[in-house]
Amino acid sequence: MAVNRRPLQSDEPGGMAVVGGDRRVDELAGRLAGSGSAMIVGAYGSGKSYFSRAIVAELAHRGVFAAVVRGAAPLQTIPFGALRAAGDPRLETLWEGGGATETPLVIAIDDAHALDSASIDVVSRAIYAGRARVLFSVSSDVTSGLSAAPDPFRELWLDGIVARYDLQALDPETADVLISEFGGGDFDSVTKAALFVRSGGSRMLLHELCADAAAEFAAHRDPLDLARHAPVGSRLSDAYATALTDLSKEQHLAIAVVGRLPGIEFAAACRCVDPDDLDSLIAGKSLRTEGGRRELHVVPALAREAERMLDAGTLERALDLLARRALENPERPAGLAVDRLIAGFWHSMRDSVPGPAEVPADARRRILAGAARSANGDGRYDLALAFARHGAEVGQCAALRLETSRAYAGLRRFDEAFSVLAIDGPEQLNGHDLRRLVRWWASLTTWVPESHSIDRLAEALDAAGIDDAGVWSELDAQRAEFAALAMDWESACALADTVIRSRQTHSITRLRCTIIAAYSDMLLQRFESGEARFLAAARRNLDLVSGRPISVIAELVMLCLEAVAGSFTGRHNPTLADRLQIAVQLAAARNDSDTLALGNAATAMVLGFARGDDSVAERELAAALRRLDKIEYSVWRPLLSYMRAYALTRLGDTQKASLVLDLIDDRVLGHHKLYRYTALSVEASLNAASGDVRQGVELLNETIEHLGPSNETIVAAYEQARLTTYTEALRAGADSIRGRDLTPGFPHRDRHTAPADRTGGSPAPTETIDAVDELSEREYEIALLVAEQLSNKEIARRLFLSVRTVESHVYTARGKVGARTRRELGRVVADAEVARER
Repeated sequence: MAVNRRPLQSDEPGGMAVVGGDRRVDELAGRLAGSGSAMIVGAYGSGKSYFSRAIVAELAHRGVFAAVVRGAAPLQTIPFGALRAAGDPRLETLWEGGGATETPLVIAIDDAHALDSASIDVVSRAIYAGRARVLFSVSSDVTSGLSAAPDPFRELWLDGIVARYDLQALDPETADVLISEFGGGDFDSVTKAALFVRSGGSRMLLHELCADAAAEFAAHRDPLDLARHAPVGSRLSDAYATALTDLSKEQHLAIAVVGRLPGIEFAAACRCVDPDDLDSLIAGKSLRTEGGRRELHVVPALAREAERMLDAGTLERALDLLARRALENPERPAGLAVDRLIAGFWHSMRDSVPGPAEVPADARRRILAGAARSANGDGRYDLALAFARHGAEVGQCAALRLETSRAYAGLRRFDEAFSVLAIDGPEQLNGHDLRRLVRWWASLTTWVPESHSIDRLAEALDAAGIDDAGVWSELDAQRAEFAALAMDWESACALADTVIRSRQTHSITRLRCTIIAAYSDMLLQRFESGEARFLAAARRNLDLVSGRPISVIAELVMLCLEAVAGSFTGRHNPTLADRLQIAVQLAAARNDSDTLALGNAATAMVLGFARGDDSVAERELAAALRRLDKIEYSVWRPLLSYMRAYALTRLGDTQKASLVLDLIDDRVLGHHKLYRYTALSVEASLNAASGDVRQGVELLNETIEHLGPSNETIVAAYEQARLTTYTEALRAGADSIRGRDLTPGFPHRDRHTAPADRTGGSPAPTETIDAVDELSEREYEIALLVAEQLSNKEIARRLFLSVRTVESHVYTARGKVGARTRRELGRVVADAEVARER
């Protein structure tokens, strides 16, 4: 009999109820009904039980009713324990003896590796004697790949009497199908990817995770919220507990340690747990590793279940041991996770480890600064402040000041955040700390007055004689980002190139500037250069060994910008979708809400806006905005909110779009031109969709008028939007455009509501009226406000423009109408209005 060892999927497409229609279910059911036995081998959670049940159901559909047995550890010491527990009297013939029968008994044994020795013996003999045809399902070890089948069953396979089928590991594509079935298909891409990661390849656990996620979504909560605990005894909690049953106590301890210290380096964890246990858990997907130092991570819920399974005090003793061993050589860094453990012990005055007074001052400051950095990263700003204050007791340092500032900013105490960033004596800081200072200072400027601009920091560094080229490259990189936000693409590109050319530029900074330059080139219609730069950035961020991005965040930002550039220019990169899938999987493996949010944002751009799928864009952006919470990424929030409002508008939900716009924090809008014009274009679309086509087109006119020649690509997109708005309104017969000239290129001016003559002048001659008609829509609006005797500053405040812009329009308008003064401009425009009225 031919040996059949082939991989198969146990649950395609549904997993929980595969019957009849699945070719492989038919194949195995046919074998059991007519020709022989089969053994299904797969790791825990691979779907063996579901697949076996599907085959049993198909056999019943054919009129063959199998005796169903389930092996269980508590019954292994009882002869025929599992067979008797099945309650099927036909099974008694196995141990009562008898020869071959015309119709052999069909038996399905789940977890056959857990049968007692007597049962294994009689089942094997029955197969050899032809009295039974059996479907076994047995586990395989995730590390070695060997099956747990008892020797007699393995020999049946090796002798060709039993065919073997190996279940494939759960892959992302199959998981996506299962998640859609289990959870209803409404999850965003990052939630789907995270559910797959957290399932550890277990279909059973994936099913419970999907059910839990669906309940959280229905309650308008984020299912990926790491602070949420699954209730003890809940289905999800029990599913995690079941996932741990085949692991040893030592492995439970290793999982619990990583759960308490997420991001702990492999070498540090080996100080209190066996390295072999860590390697086994990594191979079995219970633990994940990141980075060159193999930082360890685990699903928090799994770690909590592992901790519950430990004897009282086991975990605390292991953590004490880890802290003591790290403090034996405190000058040698053990990583942020261990720093936070030690600082937490000091903060709680735990006497089982050496106290802070026993540690040298420099090492104590470093440990407390690392602990504060870790706490800030988790959003525990109060704890970060406490750690930083403990460190300050033995003297301030740059790292402590920076983490104190981050904690204050997290608490939205921005003045205090700047006050602790003392820039007196920057020459005392090393290059690494200075670069971090520059990046953090730039992040804070989003929320503070102009008095704290990046130029102020540059002046202080210059005055102190800082000549570190890497620090100045970091300053230029920040200026390049600000130039991009100001939509000054030429300056952004020039500054980015300066950074790229410097040999002292940090690798991540160089990557950021390559992305900025690529995006700027695309909007300046230098397409070949832009595409080449994007390609260079992608290659620079690629790990040649693993083929994965070195920086997941940089990859996600790059995907966002490349997709947006493709939307504006019509030059779409076909590789973005494949890169996105990899990046989202990596983001989903992180226990960091902001990385998850960027994964959602990238999906919205690549699979939403770039493909014209507004429903995908809206769903992903809604998820991104729920998860984005760090101050460093605050610059993204207004832009993502505007884009979500735009997607909602296109989907016809103008009420929700208006609510999204109302919630935007406008404190950052005055600093960056990009925000203002994004706001104008979204408001234009919303007005038009709400029925006020006139206002929508006028807002687009205003946006186009002030973008300037350096934004031809964006202008072209807005021109198309204006044309589309006008055409759709005509097609719908909208009342708001009847009798009005709103055609692209001819801005509308409704002069029927013009002010009366406030100057007392005589009616304007025809040539003056003709000259006034030459004014643009904005110039005319400003001239009318001049006639009302408003100052340039008052006009700027009313129209949300800069004073310089108002001055420029007044100057241009005077030239067009031949007015020698500002007052004369107002008089001429007012006279022209009176003449029309008469």
